[in-house]
Amino acid sequence: MPRRDPIQILVVDDNPGNALLVERGLRDAAVGNEVLRFTGGADVLEYLFRTGGRQREFVLLLDLHMPKVDGYEVLRQMRDHADLARIPVIMLTSADDQGSMERCAALGCTQYIAKPFDSARFLRIIGECGLGLTIVRESGGRVTP
Repeated sequence: MPRRDPIQILVVDDNPGNALLVERGLRDAAVGNEVLRFTGGADVLEYLFRTGGRQREFVLLLDLHMPKVDGYEVLRQMRDHADLARIPVIMLTSADDQGSMERCAALGCTQYIAKPFDSARFLRIIGECGLGLTIVRESGGRVTP
């Protein structure tokens, strides 16, 4: 079995403050994976299509509401592409309504987390996600949606 690089975490959020909060949560949870930040859906899709999703494992932490290319469209395009369809996508969004959750589930979202306004709770949730990512990476397991 060929050796794979550790999982690369892609954080996609048009709000720099939210992206920093996510990165801080991952650091606080002692997640040592490489984190790349993207400010929009088009940017992360370009990166994923360029790499083809074949060279390494990814986990995408994706905001739902962004200008131009939103999280729904990112998720739809990923699930329609054979090499990208297996990448886990965790939606991190302020949209806490049933319709958004159902739409994301129908598009193949791996997990849906509504961003709480309480930053301490948000950091705890992100840290819990990060701990799960560390366990998957260290166990040699493969995350699939």
